[in-house]
Order: sequence, then structure tokens, then C-alpha cells
Amino acid sequence: MTTPEQVSVQPGQTFELSGTFTNTSAQPLYDVTFAPRVPSGWSASAAVRAFRVAPGESLSGRWTVRVGADPVVGLTDVPAVAQFQPYRFSSGAEAEKAVRVHVWKPLPAGQSYVQGNDRSVEGRTLTTGGVRFGKGIGTTPADHTVEIGTCTRFDATVGVDDEVDGRVDRAAGAGGSVTFAVLGDGRVLYESPLRRSVDPALPVSVDVSGVKSLTLRVTDGGDGTSLDNAVWGDARVTC
Repeated sequence: MTTPEQVSVQPGQTFELSGTFTNTSAQPLYDVTFAPRVPSGWSASAAVRAFRVAPGESLSGRWTVRVGADPVVGLTDVPAVAQFQPYRFSSGAEAEKAVRVHVWKPLPAGQSYVQGNDRSVEGRTLTTGGVRFGKGIGTTPADHTVEIGTCTRFDATVGVDDEVDGRVDRAAGAGGSVTFAVLGDGRVLYESPLRRSVDPALPVSVDVSGVKSLTLRVTDGGDGTSLDNAVWGDARVTC
């Protein structure tokens, strides 16, 4: 089976998904249905069907997928799924290959996202305190500097990425620990209190009037942990 590369879409938009299912077995497959499996609220064009696919034969499909009006933001896997019966009158089976869809919401006029990687350190959806973000910066302790021109405000939601939760002792408060700082032209404009894995997401709003060079800084909380995966969720400027 083949799928397109990862796609990036907004609510209500469409994208094209194509795939090819090949019967690699030594027996024919029956009652084959080939179609995308989409999240609730999304839609896709009609399935491709075949009564019989002989060994070595392929069934190809191309579909238009529409994202829901209020989707879950972040990374979503949308598989093209082939369902079939290995033998006539046997129970069903299936095979699939997914395309990764990056869903994010547009900002109001006058706001722009700060350019980031839109992924966690480990390549997942940015999530902190149970809040998911379609845009932002996932990072270990480091500086991220951008030129912003004439802007008045910087906003984000910050915290330790939830992806480390399975490796921390939340009851003991152990795990990732970081601090966040916002610098304008090298001057510290904001510094957060220490943020740990057990802490909720923290909204940050900073006046950046007159700033040309904006630096978003994450520093280690002092315990030298290897779980300092930090999130600048929906990092954006108002200009």
C-alpha cells in the first residue's frame, strides 16, 4: 500500500489521499473494500471495491478527505484500509497504511505564529497539562530566536511535554523540570517559575513593543534530568 507524504491542513479543508493495495498472498482475496478511515466529523469520498483480487494483482484508489469543522489539533494518522476475505465465505481481515495529517487552526487577523517545528521533541503532538497544540515549538533546553519586526505582544502556553509522563513519578513530583524566559533584543522580559511534569499548562503573555529580535529560552530546572522536553504551545505574536 502507498500513501502521500504528510499533509498540513486547517479545519474544513480537504486533501487528496491515494493508495495501492497489492495481494501478496498465494490465494485470491474476495470482497475487497479499500477506503480511508477518518476521525469522527471528517468525511471521505467513496470506497473502491472489487469482488476478487488475484495473487499479484493490485487495487488502487484516490480519495478526497475533508477535515471536520472542529477537529482535534496536532498530528492525526489517517489510514487507507483494505478490508477483505482471505477465502470465499471466510471471516474478514484487513491491511492498512496511514498518512500523518497535521491539523492546526488559523489565528485572528493581526496575529502570526512564531515559526517552530510544531512537534514534540520525540516527534509527537505538542501537549502539556493535557492541552494539545497544532502549532508551537517542542524543545529541550535551548534558545529559539526570531526577528519579529513591529509587534506588540507575544503569547504562548508553556510547560513540560506530556510525552514524558510514562517515565516520571508524578506522585513524587519527579520528572522533567524547566524554566521559560522571553527575551527582547537580549533583555529578559519574562521568566516563568519552575515548571515540572506535574504542573498545569501555563499561559504566558508578554509586551514586546519595540522589540526586533525575540528569543524564547528554555533552561534546565537544575536537576539535570533527561526528561526536560518543553512546549511553547501556540507561540504567536500580535503585530
